[in-house]
Amino acid sequence: MPDYGLISATPDPTAPRTAWSISDALLSMCLMLAGLIAWTMPFTNEDLFLALCAGRDICAGRLGAPDQWSFSVPGTLWVDQSWLSHLIYYLSYKALEDLGPVLVKGALLAGTVWLLYFRCRALSVPRGISMLAVTLGTLGLAPFMKIRAENFGLFYFVLLTTILTLPASWGRWRYVGALFVLAAWSNSHGSFMLGFLLIGLRLLISLLYGLEAKRSDPESAETLRSRGRDAAGWAVTLGLAVLIMAFANPYGPENLSVVFRQLSAKSVTDLWIDWQPLIHGPSFFDRGFFKAFSTRPFVMMLIFAACALVSMIVMARNRRVSPGSLAKSGSDPVMEALIPLMLAPLVFKFQRMILFAAPALVPVLALIMQGWLLAARSRFSRVDAFFTGRRKFAVSAFAGLIGLALLGTVFYKSILRYSVSNPLNGTLQNRSIASRLMSHNLSRVDAVDFLKKNGIQGRVFTNLFLTDYLLLKLPEIKLFFDLRAQSFFPDAVVKDYLSVFNPQQHDLDNLSATLERTGTELVILDTADRPYYFNLAAMLMESGRWVCIYKDQYLIILAKSDPLLFDFTKAPDQLDRLWYGQPETRIVSQAFFAHFAKGSIDPEMIRRLGDSLKKRADPEAYALLAAAMQGSSQCLGKEAKEFLDSEAMRLAASGPQLPGGALTYCQSALRLLLILEENEASCGTPKGVERYRLMRARLSRVVDGIRDLYGGI
Repeated sequence: MPDYGLISATPDPTAPRTAWSISDALLSMCLMLAGLIAWTMPFTNEDLFLALCAGRDICAGRLGAPDQWSFSVPGTLWVDQSWLSHLIYYLSYKALEDLGPVLVKGALLAGTVWLLYFRCRALSVPRGISMLAVTLGTLGLAPFMKIRAENFGLFYFVLLTTILTLPASWGRWRYVGALFVLAAWSNSHGSFMLGFLLIGLRLLISLLYGLEAKRSDPESAETLRSRGRDAAGWAVTLGLAVLIMAFANPYGPENLSVVFRQLSAKSVTDLWIDWQPLIHGPSFFDRGFFKAFSTRPFVMMLIFAACALVSMIVMARNRRVSPGSLAKSGSDPVMEALIPLMLAPLVFKFQRMILFAAPALVPVLALIMQGWLLAARSRFSRVDAFFTGRRKFAVSAFAGLIGLALLGTVFYKSILRYSVSNPLNGTLQNRSIASRLMSHNLSRVDAVDFLKKNGIQGRVFTNLFLTDYLLLKLPEIKLFFDLRAQSFFPDAVVKDYLSVFNPQQHDLDNLSATLERTGTELVILDTADRPYYFNLAAMLMESGRWVCIYKDQYLIILAKSDPLLFDFTKAPDQLDRLWYGQPETRIVSQAFFAHFAKGSIDPEMIRRLGDSLKKRADPEAYALLAAAMQGSSQCLGKEAKEFLDSEAMRLAASGPQLPGGALTYCQSALRLLLILEENEASCGTPKGVERYRLMRARLSRVVDGIRDLYGGI
């Protein structure tokens, strides 16, 4: 059967370069847009704050020193597998502030894209198909590429696989290069264990090539010696790789054990979205196409590759290719094909492995697309005539324009989330573009200033995604738990943390006992990101052992009610001694303090709270105001009802137009409408109930529309 070029030989270096066509130019623009989408994907990037804290400690000479961050496991050694990448992120932050880590991510992404394109071209895949495959791979990994140490793992993964797929003509440089990459990887991210598996896979393939050479050409002594030397070289490389992973780091052999501890801690991995299986309904259906941790782009890439492969096999079902002929390519197609197969069990088990599986699939996808196209041309004469005629340029250009328009829409919807007028995020104002790219949501700034300027320190129990930002800005505090999670904290501490931050947890005695046993002095909760956390705060305040000292529309800070520890916890008016960034924050904080400590709020405080809420909406504060105005009565009074009704109308009318309004103004209006509806059900008329119900439904649709517009695709 004639060779239709399904497996192309190494291109002739003397052949003239082909000129770029319009479709090539459009595909290159699509690739650049895909890179921009991956680079600017909105994330809070809480892992980056962990990296900056670690980098700061390294610069202070505390690499490998006992831990100073946590009070739950004091003096324990943290094996920071990512210390080198943490240091690089910190140095870039020190040199260029917020822009530094953003540029580091961009550089690593650009290097990854270039290496993947080089791999595809080394397989003799045409320029256009290579760019298309790299574009799809970049889109597949985009929802998982936060600014964190794992980006270095991605780059080293692609660099190592590039070295391992080089032809044998590169000789010993492949072994040396693989060891150098693994040494850097072993100090940059815990995924370096993949490097060991990849070198082992390379050794296995070399042995198979040797057996194939012995079977097909037993008389060729030179070929057998060449294959034997190559296999021996990879065997030595694999042995040296073990030594490098165990000893070429500041922590010694313990560096190897952390990854197994992470994978075995099901109490944490079962809860975090990126540790869920690839086939996970919420990740596919509830996270859109290009939002954080959406598996849709990769799954669609996988389905596309499978369909193309099956149809190519059907069209070229009589084609036979031996492993020996594959090994003569400019790269190694067998190694390229086995890399994604090796990763398949991991990516189906943990969707965060998409960051590695998507680029691993790119060269294989490029070969499949090339093979499909050539098989179609060989099997169907009309297809071949089409691709040798002039119409192919017009159709290719049209397809490129469609792709460019789609990616342009995705990019626009992505960057729209960074707009200062975004009603879903009130933390983007007065921040540079670099700051917004570094962390999309930064709701902790005012609370951190409050703690810092008032010199409030102590043992802090806070939800996970606040921990390392607090530690970065307030290095003197001690945390119970932080983002090092199962890689550092023992199971008992993890269970204590999860027993508190559980949306189904309503056991006040257990909650209080955990905080008492751990010696917690401050509790800080992100009530905007996780509204049910306010229920935890309310439970603690109702116990009388905790008082509110700070409450804004994003966070609440509780202090242990102990005047010997915090003298401002004696009475609500003691908060007048503290500094607050806004007077509304002081008033709301005092109102919560008074309500839970004394059981009531005096009329003057009610008046001040109502006036402050007119300036800054807060759903929980409105609920407190309604309860205070109702008092011991079963129904709202006429004056209270009129005030709450007018506030609900005002918030519903103005909220959707304001930055962050969907989270504060609209949510406050929805809370008030629900309170008024329940009041009508108890003390009013069915007509009144229906009125407020319809208003809630109408406003909910408005909020849904805002989410569709500003929430990305």
